[in-house]
Amino acid sequence: MMTNITTQETMYPQQDVIDPFKKSPIVTISSKFQISIPLAIRQSLQLQPGQKFQMIQFENQLILIPLKPLPQLRGFLKGIETNIDRAGDRI
Repeated sequence: MMTNITTQETMYPQQDVIDPFKKSPIVTISSKFQISIPLAIRQSLQLQPGQKFQMIQFENQLILIPLKPLPQLRGFLKGIETNIDRAGDRI
């Protein structure tokens, strides 16, 4: 099943997106402050061992954003409109 997740910036194709309104998995922080990402989420986001994440603290939430290697991003702007009307004082 292929689903699109729309953000303000772009659209990311995802497979088997987990419905946030269904029962969410609960994880526990270990004594070393580690957590395990549940299998369904790892598979849905196609996460790999050693993959890097950006971590953002927003109010009382912790947001993890998976980072993608640069070669994987090649071509993601293909087809973007580059003809933009500029103000007269801009080159």
